[in-house]
Amino acid sequence: MKKRSVRLILLILSLIFIFLIFVGCGNGSGENETVNAFGTEGTSTEQTTEKQTESAERKEDTTEELPAEDITTESVTTEETTTESATIEETTSEETTTEEPPLLDYEINAPELDLLMHNMLEGNIMTGESVMFIDYGDKKSLMFHADEIISVTSYDGLVTYTEGVDYALENGMIVLLEGSSIPCITSEVYYNNTSSNYLTMEHDGKICNVYWGEGRTMTQWQVNVTYTHSDVWDGFVQESSIEIYKPFLDKLCRGEDVTVFFYGDSITRGANSSLFVGHEPYQPDYTKLFVYALADLFDYKVEHIHTGLEKTFSEDVPTYNDSEDVRGTITYVNSSVGGWDCAGALNNVQKYVCDVIDEYGCDLFVLAFGMNNGTTKAKTYQTYTKQTVGEVLKVAPDTALMLISTMVSNPYDTDSGKNQILFEEPLLAMSTSYTRAGTPCATVLMGSMSEAVLEHKAFNDYAANNINHPNDFFMRVYAQTLLQTLIGYENIK
Repeated sequence: MKKRSVRLILLILSLIFIFLIFVGCGNGSGENETVNAFGTEGTSTEQTTEKQTESAERKEDTTEELPAEDITTESVTTEETTTESATIEETTSEETTTEEPPLLDYEINAPELDLLMHNMLEGNIMTGESVMFIDYGDKKSLMFHADEIISVTSYDGLVTYTEGVDYALENGMIVLLEGSSIPCITSEVYYNNTSSNYLTMEHDGKICNVYWGEGRTMTQWQVNVTYTHSDVWDGFVQESSIEIYKPFLDKLCRGEDVTVFFYGDSITRGANSSLFVGHEPYQPDYTKLFVYALADLFDYKVEHIHTGLEKTFSEDVPTYNDSEDVRGTITYVNSSVGGWDCAGALNNVQKYVCDVIDEYGCDLFVLAFGMNNGTTKAKTYQTYTKQTVGEVLKVAPDTALMLISTMVSNPYDTDSGKNQILFEEPLLAMSTSYTRAGTPCATVLMGSMSEAVLEHKAFNDYAANNINHPNDFFMRVYAQTLLQTLIGYENIK
């Protein structure tokens, strides 16, 4: 009985042992099947384990090279990049919808200009070029080699002279004939000024007191010559700064009202245009010729402001182009005073400029001092000019600027400073600096222009006082050089 019980217990234990072995083998086979189900077909458990191990090692390597925080950063950066890209697209779209009109999106036609403002350096006809004869028989060269003389008139335009009787054309020059009715001052009068020693020049080996004067003192001896020519201008030509002045020109293209403000010495005040002096032909000075040209080109009228300030513009000038059909109004302001130099400009800028700008505004500010600084060093001139401009920009930060380097004075004068031509370089440097800083600015090089004219003509041919004031003809040269600076005749159809 006992033996039978022991055998039964051993049998049960054997069965349990066999069952456990069977369950263990089954689990191994299932694991292998699971790996094969997601692994490579026909891959053994050992190969799969090796690949899993390699994969785990690669994952560990990747994690070391790019930590979790770096992955997060990359994700944020990507989102920012996407946002930035979207912003760029939005900006591009916005720029497209708010794009400014193209520069000078308004037809500018040369025929609209007054004849006085037609570019004298182009074409083959010169109109009204002034000359002054000293003695009978004098031969006077012109800016071009004349092919045919169309007319010669008195300075006031009231008298017309006769070719072959009063003058002749010889080798491209105009000759004063004996017995001519053209005014002739004679050397005896011209080089023997008994009433003044203000202007001295060398003549026949000695220093002489030379004829000069304001009003009609000089111009009564000058005549105007209109002629044809075949040659082209070979001297200085002002560079156009049309791109620099785009903001101001766009206002004119859109028909917005603008204010043009002039601040300078006697030349900019108007001396000695015939309108300023008060005799025929009553031609305006360069400031008005320039502004009237803008009115003609852009279909504006011009209102003249009298500030009431001492010694400033006060002539009774009617509204220019006073029509109901104009596109806008140019307000003309001129606070120039004769005799002031660059120091005077700075000392009076608050009263004569800033206070006036507060009332009328300013879209283009034209600064023109220097003729009375003949002995001033260029650095000193630049310092005063910078300070003057600085005060203007405080009250008119959005204005465009135009700096004028003055014409040269009488080069034969033995008793006056000649530093004016040295101011061109500092003015050019200032223009570049202002433009880079966001203020449109260019320099009108009237010094270079006048020197180029002097290579063809005598100073007394175009001087209104024989010292430092332009006559009507050279006022046109001034005005046309300003227009060339602002727009450029090449851009006028």
